[in-house]
Amino acid sequence: MGQCQGCKEFFPPEFMVDQEKCMYCESGVDIVSLKNEKGESEVYHKRQCIEDYKLFLRELKNMPGVSNALAQKRVKFKPKGE
Repeated sequence: MGQCQGCKEFFPPEFMVDQEKCMYCESGVDIVSLKNEKGESEVYHKRQCIEDYKLFLRELKNMPGVSNALAQKRVKFKPKGE
């Protein structure tokens, strides 16, 4: 998890560039296209990614043993793509 120094929003590590800016602020766009595990392109909107990540963090907060899982990097976040 990281907080973008540009827009001050929180993003998953995969969406951060050099731990300072999100890829949206770095590129100056609100929509990015990334390849998934199958090599297919998926479109991600900045606002939707932010809202999905907030929901993910709220759900994690209520789960038992979350701090240990996060410390061992067993929990991954994947925003909803189109």
